[in-house]
Amino acid sequence: MTRATETIYLDGNATTQVDPRVAAAIAHVWNRPGNASSRVNASGREAQRQLAAAAQQLASLCGGKADEILWTSGATEANNIAIRGSGAVYREHVMSCVTEHASVLESIRALPCCEPEEFAARRILSVPRSGRLNPEHVMQAMTDSVRVVSFMLVNNEIGVIHPIAEITRAIAERYPKVLVHCDACQAASTLAIDVHELGVDMLSLSAHKMYGPQGIGALWIREGVRAHGSIVGGSQQGGRRSGTTPVALAVGFGEAARICQSERESDARRIRALREELLARLQQGTSGVYLNGDAQFRVAGNLNIAFDGVFAEDLVEAVPELELSMGSACHGSEVTTSHVLGALGAPERLHASIRIGLGRHTTSEEIHRAADILLRAVSELRALTRACG
Repeated sequence: MTRATETIYLDGNATTQVDPRVAAAIAHVWNRPGNASSRVNASGREAQRQLAAAAQQLASLCGGKADEILWTSGATEANNIAIRGSGAVYREHVMSCVTEHASVLESIRALPCCEPEEFAARRILSVPRSGRLNPEHVMQAMTDSVRVVSFMLVNNEIGVIHPIAEITRAIAERYPKVLVHCDACQAASTLAIDVHELGVDMLSLSAHKMYGPQGIGALWIREGVRAHGSIVGGSQQGGRRSGTTPVALAVGFGEAARICQSERESDARRIRALREELLARLQQGTSGVYLNGDAQFRVAGNLNIAFDGVFAEDLVEAVPELELSMGSACHGSEVTTSHVLGALGAPERLHASIRIGLGRHTTSEEIHRAADILLRAVSELRALTRACG
C-alpha cells in the first residue's frame, strides 16, 4: 500500500502505520465525554470501563494482569519509570547494555547513586559484533550490589533479539532479589511475549510500534514491585503516575494489542519473507552490501544494512521516494553517529548504514521498487565517488 505521494514507507522501526481498525476504534470514542477518574456520572464510568477493557487487552498480549498495567505517554516515560522509579527506590546499581535505547541509558546516568566512571566501567555491558547479549557475559559482570537489570528484547536499530529468558533464569538462580526490566517495544508486533516466560518484573510497551497511535505507552509492573513515576499532582493509577489517561488513545492501544496477538504469526511470516527478498535483491544487484547485527536472531521487520563506499546520508537524500532512516528516530533531526553501530566494532559502517523497517502494510511490489531504487542510487553514488577520486 503506497501513499498518495507514491513514496514507500520503510521506517516501521521508528513508527508503524496506524492500522485502520485501530483508527476506527479511536474514532468511536474520541468525541465522547468522560473522565475515567470521574466515577459519579455515567460518562466517567463508561470511560473507566473502556480503560479497563484496554488494560485487559494489553495484559492479554504480555501475559500479565490488567491491574499491573501502568499507562504512560510512551515507551520513553515507561523506561524512565522502570529505571528511575525503581532505581531511586532501591538506590542500588542498575546494569544495562551499551546498545540499549537512550531513554534507558540516560535514566541510569540520571540516578543519584551513579558515578560517571562507574557507569561506564561496571554497569553498561558491551556486545559482540553480532549485537546479541551473551548470558555468560552478563553473569560474569553481575555483582551483589546490582539490584535492577534492564535489557531490551529487540534492539530498535539493528533488530537483534536478545536471549532475555535465558538471562533472567541465570540471574534468578544466583541473585533472586534482582529486578529485571525489559523494553519490549520493538518486539510486540511480531514476537510472542509472556512476562512469566521471560522472567521479567517490568516490561515497556509502546502503541506506535505496533500499529497504534502515538502518544501512549504502558509499563507492566509485576505485583509487589515498587516503581513510581515523577509526575505528581493527582491520585490516578493508584498514585503511581498522576494525570488523566487519554481514553481514546488507550482504546486504540488495546485494539492494536488485540490485533497483534491475533495476527502476529501470519504478520511475522509475511514480513520476514519480504525482508529476505529485499536483502537478496540488494546483495544480488551489487557488491559490498553488509547486514548489521545477527542474521538469525532478528525481528522480522528490521533490515539494517551498509553499502560499501556510500555515505548513508547521501543515500537517503538520493532516494526521496523511500522513507527510511539512518538510525534511531529518537535523535530527531540531529545527524549523529549511532551508538549501537559503534558498539558492534565495525567503524567502517558507522556512516554507511541505513535502517529499513518493514511492516504489516508493506507489499511485495513496494519491495521490488525499493530494491531497484536503492541499487540505482548506490551505483550512481559510487560512480560519482570514483569520478571525484
